[in-house]
Amino acid sequence: MPNTELLWSRVSSLLAPGVSSGLLVSASLVAALSGCSQDSSVGQRPAAVVYGDDDRTDVYAHPDASLRTLASASIVALMDSASLTENEDGTFTRDETLSHGEAYGLCDDQRFIDQPISAFCSGTLIAPDIIVTAGHCVEDMSDCLGTSLVFDYLYTADGELAELEADDVYDCIDILARENDAIDYAVLRLDRPVVGHSPVALSAGLGDTCRNVAEDDAVSVLGFGAGLPLKIDDGGNVTDPSTRGTYFFETSLDTFGGNSGSGVFNDDGELVGVLSAGATDYVTRAGESCDEVNVLAESEGREEIGHLLPVLYDYCDEATDPDADLCDVVEAGCPNGPDGDGGPTDPSDGSSCTVSAPGSQGPGVLLALMSLVGLVLGRRARRSRSAV
Repeated sequence: MPNTELLWSRVSSLLAPGVSSGLLVSASLVAALSGCSQDSSVGQRPAAVVYGDDDRTDVYAHPDASLRTLASASIVALMDSASLTENEDGTFTRDETLSHGEAYGLCDDQRFIDQPISAFCSGTLIAPDIIVTAGHCVEDMSDCLGTSLVFDYLYTADGELAELEADDVYDCIDILARENDAIDYAVLRLDRPVVGHSPVALSAGLGDTCRNVAEDDAVSVLGFGAGLPLKIDDGGNVTDPSTRGTYFFETSLDTFGGNSGSGVFNDDGELVGVLSAGATDYVTRAGESCDEVNVLAESEGREEIGHLLPVLYDYCDEATDPDADLCDVVEAGCPNGPDGDGGPTDPSDGSSCTVSAPGSQGPGVLLALMSLVGLVLGRRARRSRSAV
């Protein structure tokens, strides 16, 4: 269970007049980390669980140089803009947060318990000024304008977070296309083309099937599970290549709330999908008042990923002026749409969103309190930001 007395003491200090709001927790952070959106359609199950061994690795410690490069070049954390302070030298400082262990009431032997949780979702650079993430991460222009897209939120060595430079932090200025019904994605425009980073390679798919993977394909995910600094998991496989028609596939990747919107990659380092949902993150340890990671067998893997081609097909159909290079990928791999009829249809097995009620699971109490604080502090900070 989370330490609610500690949380309330921090909440009280935040709300007290004249006290700095250094510990900023936004409503969007709470909602996304719990795996929920305000819509009641796709991408609603908590996106989190470990299948078999926990394969999450900090970027600096991962043995694959190509994945380390990919992590820094193309992967962004979605953060509340009000939680970032621009310094005089152009660098940025993140506001203090609860640690992973404090926020989730984790047992002392759980991994990454002392690391911060600053991200609420994950995204991938697919063009010089375009990011793809999950649709339930950014629901409207208000969300977009309050969101920063941050590269290099990662550890460069044990205990050493990378400094956020001016070219690491970008603002969302437009939602080019978004869906959270038949599919779950948002394509966002950055305030400027990136500098010092580069778009990912895109999978052309399997023939003209609109699918990007086949059963048992090896896959990797790069993202900010539980809001933590960037982690790489390259220990997953495709367990079902076609769920909800041709829109989604399922994997045994180890993902958590905060991984929503994460890019999923094949063995060639090509983007094949966008993470949407998964199984329950944490469970209360038997006989103890703390939570631990929910561990299931590899064969039970059901983390749900949107195939890239249906995402791009919908973007090219919906955006006013879509990127020609992105649409060329669709022309080859998904010429007739995901259903072969030129457009998406509503899936028949929509998921439902559940947030733990106080007392039922550890994170439930915390999330309720954090939501309240986030609404107050986030709105106050945004007003002051827009008034500058």
